[in-house]
Amino acid sequence: MKLFKILSLEVLNKNKFLIIDETDQKINFGLNEVEFINPRKIYLLYLIKAFLKIHKTYLFKKKIKITYLKEIIKSVNTDLIIGNNINGLIFKFKECDFSIKTIMYQHSYIYDHEIENFKKNYKNKHVDYFCVFDDRHRNIFKDFISCEFLLTGSLTYNHNHIKPNPNKEIDILYISEFRNNNSAKKVELEKKALISIDKYCKKKNLTLYIAFNSNRVDKQINSKDEALFYDGLKINYFFKKESSVLLASKSNLVICFSSNFGIELLASKSKVLFLNYMYQINSKFNNPYFYITSNIVQRIFDEKILYDKLNLLTKINEEEWKTLDKGIKYKVVFDYKNTILFNLVNRS
Repeated sequence: MKLFKILSLEVLNKNKFLIIDETDQKINFGLNEVEFINPRKIYLLYLIKAFLKIHKTYLFKKKIKITYLKEIIKSVNTDLIIGNNINGLIFKFKECDFSIKTIMYQHSYIYDHEIENFKKNYKNKHVDYFCVFDDRHRNIFKDFISCEFLLTGSLTYNHNHIKPNPNKEIDILYISEFRNNNSAKKVELEKKALISIDKYCKKKNLTLYIAFNSNRVDKQINSKDEALFYDGLKINYFFKKESSVLLASKSNLVICFSSNFGIELLASKSKVLFLNYMYQINSKFNNPYFYITSNIVQRIFDEKILYDKLNLLTKINEEEWKTLDKGIKYKVVFDYKNTILFNLVNRS
């Protein structure tokens, strides 16, 4: 965990809840009386207070971080801390004060090959509650972390979800895979996929939109670089500076590679096609949510099979989508507006 990264002069306010948020989007999950802390920042006031308390003590380096976090807890005067399972700061807060209630929530789904790393990183770590996507992740995590598990689905998506617009103005929405550090093999597969999808849309007279990653501040992607990449493919696509969630609510079909967003959309019964082409690079990237045979997943690029799936999914209506055999192994929970979290907070 990189605790110390950006200097901040911010003074934290007293509040009932403290949410750890490295994105600076300040998603409160619908809770009131919330203060936020970004684990990528150093809050200078509390670092100075910590330094003045322990600058002459033994093991200064080890104690400075703990004392710094204790000063933050003291300032916010919180009863409950909420944070995701990736940045690790929630574990540090629990170490500081074991009496404080902690709710950890799942950030994204994990592949089978990542389980051992999580097991190593979670060794001797403690939280009170862990909000997970589904039974699969509860069964994975319960083997190496002791806490009360709640099946909540994605807290972030539950909060951000926008009910689908019955008038679909977007035929196909593609979720951008553009990153600053993508492998050459992944880039080539994405190019192939989009060029084929573009040909299909032209033939069927369908609109293709791309939801840019650069619309999200936390991704730290230059929008000009992203536009340059997709423009370079010479495809006909539309772009709006709107969130992926909003664009998806207006789309007939959403296409994604390995995005967490696809699984979240599927949980809320949206129509999604998964191009699990990372499996073609390495089988360890097999999407764990599906059986090998699925109407909504393609693992190896084949234009004809891709078009067959597009023909099926663009034409079926909502009722047909509900009954379609999707080959799902694990059903992700969708809890609109996080009622399960609210009930937990009220009894904590």
